[in-house]
Amino acid sequence: MATAAGPLGAPTTTRRARSPWWPMAGAIAAEICSTLLLKASDGFAHPLVGAAALLGFTLTLVLLSRALLTLPLGVAYAVWVGVGSVVVTLGGVLLFGDRLSAGGIAGIALVALGVVVVNR
Repeated sequence: MATAAGPLGAPTTTRRARSPWWPMAGAIAAEICSTLLLKASDGFAHPLVGAAALLGFTLTLVLLSRALLTLPLGVAYAVWVGVGSVVVTLGGVLLFGDRLSAGGIAGIALVALGVVVVNR
């Protein structure tokens, strides 16, 4: 462990820097699961499923806030929304029978490409 100055100049103990991508990955996974649970709750007709979605969204925000300690806001938000949108769309198709037009497929591909470009 190393010693560093805190915000008011007081010494603080720091640990080796952790990658911000782990909490980001957790935030994305929690957001995807929560969104799919929200759909499965059928407008909160199944309150336990809806409550699980709300807990998942809370976890999403906690993990995202941890990632934002070191990731640039624009990059973090683009990755979070982009990856989440692509996977939730595919989950809707596979789990709920949502239909995706050719334009929708092209749009999802562009979103995925955008996430890659933002991270370069």
